Amino acid sequence: MTLFEDDRHHWLETGPWDADVVRAVISDIGRGLQGAQQVDGFWLAPSFVRSSIYLGAGGILWAVRELQSRGHLADDLTLHMPELDDPAAAEGLEQNVFAPFKVPMAHSFLMTSPGALLAKAKLTGEVDWERLLTLITANRGHPWLEFLWGAPASMQAAAHAFNMTGDDRFAEEVRLGADHLWQQLTWEETCQCRMWNIDLYGKTSLLTGAGHGFAGNVVAVLNMRAQFSEAAFGAWREMILTFVLATAQREGDLVNWPPVIGPSSVGGGNMLVQWCHGAPGFVINLISLYGTGSAEFDAALVGAGELIWKAGPLTKYPSLCHGTPGNGYAFLKLYKATGDEVWLTRARAFAMAAIQQWQSMGEAYQDDDRYGLWTGDAGLMVYLADCLDGRSDFPTLDYF
Repeated sequence: MTLFEDDRHHWLETGPWDADVVRAVISDIGRGLQGAQQVDGFWLAPSFVRSSIYLGAGGILWAVRELQSRGHLADDLTLHMPELDDPAAAEGLEQNVFAPFKVPMAHSFLMTSPGALLAKAKLTGEVDWERLLTLITANRGHPWLEFLWGAPASMQAAAHAFNMTGDDRFAEEVRLGADHLWQQLTWEETCQCRMWNIDLYGKTSLLTGAGHGFAGNVVAVLNMRAQFSEAAFGAWREMILTFVLATAQREGDLVNWPPVIGPSSVGGGNMLVQWCHGAPGFVINLISLYGTGSAEFDAALVGAGELIWKAGPLTKYPSLCHGTPGNGYAFLKLYKATGDEVWLTRARAFAMAAIQQWQSMGEAYQDDDRYGLWTGDAGLMVYLADCLDGRSDFPTLDYF
């Protein structure tokens, strides 16, 4: 089995790491975001996700404020503050996304109101925490058991809300969500491990990755491990380790995971290497289990890092979800976990490649998601800053 597709990756001729160039690009991106903001305070995006942290105003404004607080953007870069808790977004979501599948509207952390409300809390200090709690509770039993739309991401919203407020009701939502997820696990003979058979977009699949599968479903449990009993978290840990090792595909020291166990239409059935599907998401989401007693698991994550490096930068527009910056965060995670400077060097090499991609593709790439935190320029800007600082925390996933 080929662990990655050559035509999805390419190495560019880039110069060596140059912190001054990186700082200048961060500033240029920030000014570009300012210039692209519309008079209503939003950026071009479908109406039902225009407030979102994934590709909308919530994530872009969050990124600018984050980098201003760390001294990477000037304080005089000012952006309009729209109403992020947008009722029209909920109406559009119900009409445009879920109606064809006859599924109740999801209150998604990344795509709709919960993430936007958290961004509002961070940006203004004013938010209706009771409304956020209601939305999270309503999504607990949503049938789409994945991170982009479903209940696992609502657990992550609850985790962030708990960290912001200390209100144990949000921690309890993470525990209740974990109980619900645990009950949905099934034993799969094909891989000799437990998985979720995930119903998404009208198709049921054994999805593995961070965006829509197993590696995304467990992230809130890992991030909130202190809120679980030792026995409960231990059971989750063993289940995760078993899954990771049972589904890993290896070529020598290289490791990747297929998007789906069994028949797949994801990526044309190919092995993908990006946060949402494949090795980068496994490293980024599961690295907190590195060094907890399984040498085989640790080796698998290091092998995943080697695979990401060998594959090289993605050919897509630079983004966190499915682009070179997102893959680079796997190197930053391994740098923090191992202390080995080679991973920071590799992260910075991907940063220089991502800058070149941004410079060469930007003018022609005018899709609605170009400026988003997870999908474009705002995320690239944060990644570049983290490469400067040697910081591995993944934006809005590890911290808010």
